[in-house]
Amino acid sequence: EEKLAAICKLQDVPGIIAASIGPDGVIESACTGVRKRGTKDAIAKDDQFAIGSNTKSFTATLAAVFVDDGVMEWSTTISDVWPDQPVHDGFKKVTLEQLLAHTGGFQTDLPTTGKEWASFFAEKYKPEQERARMCHMLLTKAPEGTIGKFAYSNLGYVIAAAMLEERGKKPLEQLMKDRV
Repeated sequence: EEKLAAICKLQDVPGIIAASIGPDGVIESACTGVRKRGTKDAIAKDDQFAIGSNTKSFTATLAAVFVDDGVMEWSTTISDVWPDQPVHDGFKKVTLEQLLAHTGGFQTDLPTTGKEWASFFAEKYKPEQERARMCHMLLTKAPEGTIGKFAYSNLGYVIAAAMLEERGKKPLEQLMKDRV
């Protein structure tokens, strides 16, 4: 708990839970801090947290596996993966590496207002179909950002994931189970 408290102070986070997990389950766990900044409501070890953005580390790991296996290269471009698909000229030469490094020219997310964003939460299609639909929507428009300039982008990872699906010939979720 003392180490976690030091991390909270150093990183200016309100609270943290950490656990060491082994093949038989939890080995050790600890927590410190509060559930919400500005409150006195202490974190408990059984609190649940959203773990957003962890998919990015898995996607990057799968990409590294594919590169190591020769399925793709870091320099593989969007147009290498989809040579016959409609892709705006601004995105054709964007590489897998640029997508994973947040330098692919994509905005962070789709606008949270409007029908486009909301349609992806209707769960009408399988996840791989939703990714393909989002790729078409994003890649047929001009880049909103500057390619080569860092801009944190969830959308770039959607494109990278779809590229991995195309080359791996399976849905991302299955590729993760099989390879990562």
